[in-house]
Amino acid sequence: VYLEAIKRHLLALLDGEDIAQDSNIHHMSHIAANVAIIADCMGLGNLIDDRPQPGPAAKMLAEQDKSK
Repeated sequence: VYLEAIKRHLLALLDGEDIAQDSNIHHMSHIAANVAIIADCMGLGNLIDDRPQPGPAAKMLAEQDKSK
């Protein structure tokens, strides 16, 4: 949930929008708040990580980087 919110606000920010229409708060503030929530949960050891299992993307990116 929090990573999706970060992504949504980052995309809006990259698209040139500063203020979220639903909250009237800057997108960067939303991003910072969501990162803080994730970091707090990680520190407390109660983060529920519901991301998909790691796929081949990291290995593919590393191999591509070596070929440059």
